[in-house]
Amino acid sequence: MPLTRAVSNIICCLVFGKRFEYTEKQHDSIIESFNKVLILQGGLGALLYNMFPWLVRHLPGPHRRMLTLTGEMMSYIEEQIKEHRVDHDPSSPRDYIDCFLTEMLKGTRVMAPLNSVLHDESMWETPHSFNPQHFLDQNGLSRKREAFLPFSAGGDPMLAYTSDHL
Repeated sequence: MPLTRAVSNIICCLVFGKRFEYTEKQHDSIIESFNKVLILQGGLGALLYNMFPWLVRHLPGPHRRMLTLTGEMMSYIEEQIKEHRVDHDPSSPRDYIDCFLTEMLKGTRVMAPLNSVLHDESMWETPHSFNPQHFLDQNGLSRKREAFLPFSAGGDPMLAYTSDHL
């Protein structure tokens, strides 16, 4: 779970402009819901729902749990969007939600180029192979890495800075 929390926090920094403390129950709940949705999406219920939504939506099954969990995650995202609208400054985007609110992403697919950060030889002991130890300290607990500071430092993750340096 420590590696999952670390990766999830990086994504949360990009999307929401904030990170969770590893002891926060809400973070664990989001991760748990997301994992359950992934498992359910690989099942027969989701396959049938995707093939015959007009029929399966009226039947009981695991697809209902998947839709409930997805709805809960969407509610959290909508809540974050509402909070961002309160102090939104179009001239200074803090994260992807701010960009969305400014409509910079209208009709555009955004993909964070984390590949260059993850393969930076000056930051990682083994940059070209998967190594969970990159994100764990000597006790096996999650640790912050300097390589990810542009994604979460301060109140403004400096999107322009990160895109220039990736």
